[in-house]
Amino acid sequence: MKKVTLILWVFCAVFFSCSDDDNQTVNPKPDKPKPDDDGNPKRELTITKLATSIEQQVRAVQFIDEQTGFMAGGEAYPEEKAFLLKTTDGGNSWEKVFAEDGFYITGVALIDKNIIMASTNKGYLLRSENGGSTWNKLDAFENDFYMADIRFQDENTGYVVGSVNSVGIIIRSTDGGLNWAPVEVDPITLLQDNPLNTITFAENNTVLLSGGTYDNGQILKSTDGGENWTGLSLSSKVMITDLVIKGNEGFAIGNNGQTNASTEKGELFKTLDKGVSWSKVTTEFDNKLISIDWLGNTLCIVGANKSNNLSDPEFALLSFDGGSTWEKLAHEEVIGGWKDVCFISENKVILVGYKGLALMVTIATNE
Repeated sequence: MKKVTLILWVFCAVFFSCSDDDNQTVNPKPDKPKPDDDGNPKRELTITKLATSIEQQVRAVQFIDEQTGFMAGGEAYPEEKAFLLKTTDGGNSWEKVFAEDGFYITGVALIDKNIIMASTNKGYLLRSENGGSTWNKLDAFENDFYMADIRFQDENTGYVVGSVNSVGIIIRSTDGGLNWAPVEVDPITLLQDNPLNTITFAENNTVLLSGGTYDNGQILKSTDGGENWTGLSLSSKVMITDLVIKGNEGFAIGNNGQTNASTEKGELFKTLDKGVSWSKVTTEFDNKLISIDWLGNTLCIVGANKSNNLSDPEFALLSFDGGSTWEKLAHEEVIGGWKDVCFISENKVILVGYKGLALMVTIATNE
């Protein structure tokens, strides 16, 4: 009887041991990161250096969907050179689709998959109607018109902003970028000492422009599609270099233009009423801020490391809760400052900057 009992005990032990092994095989480890100790989503960031195959400064990046996008820019010194790169595989590979000397590209607007336009520092606009295969250069408006940005509100209405001798300039197209005309601003003093940097659109035909000087950061706003404008002095310490609006909420960023000095700094502002009023957002960082983008609940701000410290990776901030909290992006690349940032999906963002450097940040969560 004892022998039978012993045999049954051994059989059960082996059986349940095998069952446990089978369960471990059937239930592999989860792919998503586990929540932290407080139950909040935990995120894992994967940073990939993109093969752009260029050494020139990337000044703008825009994607029309997760697969198709453009990078553009060029050098200012010792000789001005412009380039455009295109990807059709989500940034894994890039093809040069345009190159020319005598100017550089400052912004890119994707009207649809076929029609793409670009702004330049010399008053030229570039236009492609075949997805970037060939390009036409529209006549210069003024050779000294520094076009800082180009954006389209829809397939017909687009804006270009910039400056001539520190005076803000706005031009607008209502036929998909074929023809452009100056936008009248009354009073004209709203444009005096107000070089304009970027354009964003909000609901109900609202247009907002960033600009100002380094001791008078300003925002221009129109609620009727550019017919009438109001101005707001936002900061006495930084020029407003970029802004984004989503619904009622929005963010504006700026910097004081200083480089290689301990006094260089940036500021971040938030609005809850579509840009009518703004409040300063305090973070633990005061680095130079240059560009911001927003998709879903995630924001990314790019700038420069403090005092151009080449032992410190280039500066970028991420927020995963709509801008309530911010954290510095940890990476290893050191360059002369980021220039632009663009989300290609809610969990992928591309940062671009000096000497062709481009990073893709992929965000994985347990949500």
